[in-house]
Amino acid sequence: MKNGCICVSVPHHVTAFFIPRYTGELKTSGSYGVGVIVGPEGKVCLGKGEEPTMDPLREVSNELGMSKCKFTLKDPLPHSVGYASSAVMAIGGSLAIAYKNNIPFDRALEIAHISEIKSKTGLGDVQAIASNPLGEGIVIRIKPGAPHLGLTETIFMPGTVSILGIDLGKMNTRELLSVYDIKEAIEARDFLNKLLDEPTFERFIFLATEFTKKLSLLRRTTGNDNLESIISSTPGIIGYYVKKKVVIIFVERDRVRDAIDYISKNKLKIRILERRTDGIKFREGGC
Repeated sequence: MKNGCICVSVPHHVTAFFIPRYTGELKTSGSYGVGVIVGPEGKVCLGKGEEPTMDPLREVSNELGMSKCKFTLKDPLPHSVGYASSAVMAIGGSLAIAYKNNIPFDRALEIAHISEIKSKTGLGDVQAIASNPLGEGIVIRIKPGAPHLGLTETIFMPGTVSILGIDLGKMNTRELLSVYDIKEAIEARDFLNKLLDEPTFERFIFLATEFTKKLSLLRRTTGNDNLESIISSTPGIIGYYVKKKVVIIFVERDRVRDAIDYISKNKLKIRILERRTDGIKFREGGC
């Protein structure tokens, strides 16, 4: 066992569309789908702070035999919006405990994945984040499950693309799944198959935007009939999609300032997201 504080930094993930898959076994359940890895990273430090209150992190601590451990949590992105913050915390907590106690990382990440499903806070985010060691790009979940059991493919983005996020409120995953219907699942399956036939960034952007429009996700999410027109008119826009209460917008890098000014003038809360992160990183000390 290692002494002292252990910190783990973890990037975020925002799904564009997904299809739930329940196998009867939590470690092989999850979701097919696709999403983008973004920063800034969240950080979980084991050794100081408070006992966990977030469901998946508490579940991870219990399953890995450290139910009384204390964490310090730092996340620059808001929770219950769509940035997979619960997965970030579950991954960070499980790997910090694993690092401290010499537990195999595959086992720790399996527990993180299971804790998300049991807590109804996520289905595929742990897999998407943990299976992407470079910490960037578009991640396709081809076979759902814990990271060492599932299968993913990564599409890299051109260097000329920037990512913006618009926060529209709060919605937890339990709420999202309660309104997820068979029509959305059928459409998501069709769009995912089209992406797998041509797994390029350009194809992803087109399909993610079309999926959002076809299912009227902006209107359904906000009740605002004018929002789609506002977003579509963003200067330098390449494409966009919605997850829960966040709109992800891809724009030309040299038009970022124009896009931010335009969106801000429409009284929407906008943030620049990092398109490249350091992936999952460990650090001893620094709590």
